[in-house]
Amino acid sequence: MKIFIIILFFITIPSQTLYSQQGWISKNIGDGNFVSINFINTSTGFAFRSNKWLMKTTNSGENWNGTFLNMVPILIETGMFYNNDVGIFLGTYVFITTNGGVTWHQSVPPSMSSLWLKKVIMINETTGYACGTDYDLDLPVDGIISRTTNAGINWVSSYPGGFDYFDVIFINYTTGYSCWLELVKTNIVGVTWNYVSSPFRSMNEISQIFNDTFYVACDEGYVVKTTNSGNSWISQYTGVNVNFNDVFFTNNRIGYVVGDSGYVFRTTDGGNYWTQQSTNTFRDLNEVWFINNDTGFIAGDSGTFLVTYNGGVTSLSQNNQSIPEHFILHQNHPNPFNPSTKIQFAIPKSTFVQLTVYDILGREAAKLVNENLSAGSYEYEFDGSGLNSGVYFYKLEAGEYTETNRMVLLK
Repeated sequence: MKIFIIILFFITIPSQTLYSQQGWISKNIGDGNFVSINFINTSTGFAFRSNKWLMKTTNSGENWNGTFLNMVPILIETGMFYNNDVGIFLGTYVFITTNGGVTWHQSVPPSMSSLWLKKVIMINETTGYACGTDYDLDLPVDGIISRTTNAGINWVSSYPGGFDYFDVIFINYTTGYSCWLELVKTNIVGVTWNYVSSPFRSMNEISQIFNDTFYVACDEGYVVKTTNSGNSWISQYTGVNVNFNDVFFTNNRIGYVVGDSGYVFRTTDGGNYWTQQSTNTFRDLNEVWFINNDTGFIAGDSGTFLVTYNGGVTSLSQNNQSIPEHFILHQNHPNPFNPSTKIQFAIPKSTFVQLTVYDILGREAAKLVNENLSAGSYEYEFDGSGLNSGVYFYKLEAGEYTETNRMVLLK
């Protein structure tokens, strides 16, 4: 069965030229909820929206193509691509493509009555898993994990048990985990699953797994950590009572957790301490994905789409004790510097501000500020670790005001 797919629009996200120091940049794309995002390599990524849209980038998130999935009879719950050809998404039904989305095959995992599927993955081109709830008004609710070995044409019930399952993840072909109120594990390709333990919290998403260590995003502001494959847990409270929807670690120490009401927290010490990051949104954030230690994306409700090029760290601080009378761009200090320096400027009124660093040939080396700012005095701590030694110029553009100063990086 051939299914026609219409490409309706093209979306651009700003270039990645060293947007270092900007934190999370908000990009509102349409009004549909983004429910998932994943990259198959550092260039190619996919994002699903609940209102039947599939977004794709082939240049590390700078530009996104939108494809309307007009054959879908339901809202999309989640989805992912295993490679350029094999992709999968679900709601009540499961849809799989093996030709990059040109056509989609619809199937339904086995059920006693009705399914509400929450998570789906493909671990290779033919084998995948879907988990969620098998429910009926007259029967107890059961959690369900289903498995396909022929690219979604057929599914078998892999594990009916528990109450519900929100996530399923595999660390290799044979070993995987699934969770909600309990953690279950398989060592034989999902044929059978065994109860491991429970941290007595609602577990929503499992992070990347580092040997026996992984993290789980939970409700009520908690991230739980295990260092022995889930046999015991360490509860880590972030300080806010909010439900966390996803967790992602770029290595065994640096990780991010995202949740409702725009909350993002980052750890740099393996989860012992979590720092809140600014997102400038109060919308629920559903999934987070990083393609390297610095560049990451967050998918959220109502078209919320966030991107960072420096791990979400913001280096711009404001001093509003007094409103300046004039535009001012101060000389950076220290100068020369290695590797960081502070740049101070002042604006007497609210306006759109750009602070840009150029090399000796006039090429843009870093975009530091690119946003509307209120009147006040500002200080930006610029990290030049990614640049070569030499002479650079930093330029402030605020309304009709423009000024450029010279600085020297010595390594």
